[in-house]
Amino acid sequence: MNTEETTTDPQPPISETASEAFDNLLSVGRLWAAHGLGIGRSALRASARTLEMTAETLSELESRFEERDAK
Repeated sequence: MNTEETTTDPQPPISETASEAFDNLLSVGRLWAAHGLGIGRSALRASARTLEMTAETLSELESRFEERDAK
């Protein structure tokens, strides 16, 4: 008698459960990676804006020094 045919166990085989768990883990990993990339992009954009503002301030200071030297 084959026990596989008479078993009424409602749980899927271990290999199927492991495969689903792996797929879920992979999906969560992708979500975290996407989130991290978005945060990195935002941080780089903020840094770029800060550097641009700093460059403009330095340019203004340079102009002021040049004006004083010209007098």
